[in-house]
Amino acid sequence: MTDYQKKSMDFVGLKDKYEISYLDLKPEEITFKGKLNEPVHSWFRLTPSYSPYLVRLIIQRMELGKDKKVLEPFAGTGTTLIECKKAGIESFGVEINPILHTIAKGVTNWDLDLGKVGDIFDSLIAKTEMDIEKNKEIDLESFPAKLNIEIPKIHDVFRWWKPEILRDLLICRNNIVNWEFLKIIGIS
Repeated sequence: MTDYQKKSMDFVGLKDKYEISYLDLKPEEITFKGKLNEPVHSWFRLTPSYSPYLVRLIIQRMELGKDKKVLEPFAGTGTTLIECKKAGIESFGVEINPILHTIAKGVTNWDLDLGKVGDIFDSLIAKTEMDIEKNKEIDLESFPAKLNIEIPKIHDVFRWWKPEILRDLLICRNNIVNWEFLKIIGIS
């Protein structure tokens, strides 16, 4: 038996100790609905996600303390990372979606001058609204080349967004990625 197989067997043996019966939990204790009234978590709504309560429950059941580290391979908007930070547990997240990646980095940076960030966001919003208005007549096929913006390499991208919504999101993303505020809030 290899070391990997042995470690896998050890992990499987822990199943009973850490098992959580999802039938005993309410939908808002499992799904994104649990984020809607929570500070930081409610900043961005992502429906295919889970609640902060579920993360806290898992941290408690697994008896994770400040001496542990957590890896979240699908960080999304940072639910696990936020809860680990609140509990004083070091955590690391990976997110392939560039918009969600930026959100997760932003919501886990808690050392900010909020007045300065507010001014910068107001400026970013004004620029983005102006760019969306200026480019609303450009069709999506010619849009990427005209504005030098790449459509995300996500399978069936139009399943997730209507073309005009995707155009607006890409303008917003482009402004965020190229905006000076990323350096100020520490996520560049």
